[in-house]
Formats: sequence, C-alpha cells, structure tokens
Amino acid sequence: MSPDCEHPQCHEAMKLALSKKATKDELDEVDDCVKKKVPKKTLWIALWAIFVVVMIPLFVTGIQVWSQQSADELRYAKKEKVHKLERDHTSFKATQEHIREDLNEIKESQRGTRQDVQEILRHLRK
Repeated sequence: MSPDCEHPQCHEAMKLALSKKATKDELDEVDDCVKKKVPKKTLWIALWAIFVVVMIPLFVTGIQVWSQQSADELRYAKKEKVHKLERDHTSFKATQEHIREDLNEIKESQRGTRQDVQEILRHLRK
C-alpha cells in the first residue's frame, strides 16, 4: 500500500483505505459532541439528587408500611381466628363480671360478720 508502488491494485487499495477514514467535517462533529458532553461533576450531582428525591422517600414509605404491618397483627389474621378471639374475650369479660359479683358478696358477708362480732363484744363487755 505504499504510494511508491506503480501497480494499479496498490493504488486502488490506497484509495479504498483513504475513503474509509473520517473527513474533517466528520471529525469536527465528533469534536463538537465531546465539547457538549456532560461533566462528571454534573452527573454525580444529578445522581445524588435522584437518590434524595426518589430513594429516601421510598425508604421512609417502606419503613412506615413495615411498622404498620408489625403493629397490626390482626390485619392478615384469618376470620376464624378473629372470631375465636372475640368469643374468648366475651367469655373472659363474663367471667370477670361474675368474679366481681362474688367479691362484692364476700365483702358484704364480711361486713355483716364484723357487725355481728362487734355486737357480741358489746354484750360481753356489759
């Protein structure tokens, strides 16, 4: 491919090789594109801005959803389990009410017994 060669195939190969290379106008377009390129500093600022605007709110929302799910145990409970808990709670309240009534009766009985003992003691002192 040397220009010193007089053979027509050499000149033809040289012309093909030169025609495949970029022209000055094409190189100027590439140069303009490189000059318009976004600097790395601007790219980093844009990435951090996206992180702050998108990722942090998503993270906060995720934490709120997670805390609501762990705080609300009945959200995903089965219907039968909830009804069983309701029945147990109702029976517990009924038992509690009966115990309260029994305690009131015991208190009244103790008051009556104390009054009887005080009367007996008064009679014995006389």
